[in-house]
Amino acid sequence: MKKWKENLARVKNLRREAAALVYDRVKLLVAVYEDPEFLADEGLDALSAARRLDDELADVCAGFLEMKAVLEFYPERKQWEGRRLDLIVAEVLSAERERHAALSEPRPPVKRVTKAEHAETVKELELVKKSYAELEADNRSLLEEVGRLKYRISELESLLSIEMAKA
Repeated sequence: MKKWKENLARVKNLRREAAALVYDRVKLLVAVYEDPEFLADEGLDALSAARRLDDELADVCAGFLEMKAVLEFYPERKQWEGRRLDLIVAEVLSAERERHAALSEPRPPVKRVTKAEHAETVKELELVKKSYAELEADNRSLLEEVGRLKYRISELESLLSIEMAKA
């Protein structure tokens, strides 16, 4: 076999092994991440710990949390072997996006309005604001009246207790 063909075959073999070796690294990093002693010893919260572990995957096409998601999606080493890592990550992230989209509520359809409808709505809003301001003023005056009446009641109760004491 020619030397270049032999080298190319070795490169292809190394590429097949590469994703499986990343699997091994991610598996170990997840064990570190889930170890409470790691968080305590390093004084990290979960997000800071994940950022710290990103450094261990700097040569990979995704960060620690993304690779952890890939591991959850493909938990077996043989599922990683012989596959391109960038395609595995893209597939998992796409599936995650679809899952989140399916769980989220659909947006209501956008309603188009004419300028006249908009102007009418603005007028109604101004009327509501005016009514609200008037009701607030009425509420304040009623609260003041309640305060005066409570004071008057306490005066009358005092007078009543004095009169009762005289009788």
